[in-house]
Amino acid sequence: MSFDGARWISSPTNSGDARTYGLELEAKFPLKAVMQTSTNLDLRASVSRNWSTVSSVPGPDNRLDGQTPLSATVGADYRNGPLTLGGSYVFKNGGFVRVSGNQISYQSVRRDLDLYALWKFNPKLQLRVATANLLAQDTISESSYTTPGVGTQTSRTLNPLHRSVRATLEMKF
Repeated sequence: MSFDGARWISSPTNSGDARTYGLELEAKFPLKAVMQTSTNLDLRASVSRNWSTVSSVPGPDNRLDGQTPLSATVGADYRNGPLTLGGSYVFKNGGFVRVSGNQISYQSVRRDLDLYALWKFNPKLQLRVATANLLAQDTISESSYTTPGVGTQTSRTLNPLHRSVRATLEMKF
């Protein structure tokens, strides 16, 4: 990032080597697979943990910009005849990243909750009603750049997120 006398200019570049590591686990199964039940409930879960270090950037927090350190999802789908109900909860960790020796960025934690209902009238006609982002949690991103002897320029962006409802009628021909 640089200041040209009138404005700040950000020009991302690949300026060094990075080491990345990750671990992902995922499971999908019907509840009947782990316990004796007549309930038609399918469960799913996943977790992903990522680490990185960028050699040309001093620590701490010298990881890849935009890399999500931790994310997790849990969800369920329940079927009863022509009706299916389901939902999922997603968590994405944020945090600080040292982009360069003089620049630090921050991304807030994100949490999403989505629910849906699906009614199958027949094999060729179905109605889906879905809600997205029920938690309506705003996200915040921030970037700070320090110029030695001049000071620190900080920009902060609040991205308001809104709930949504969608109805879809599917017809197969």
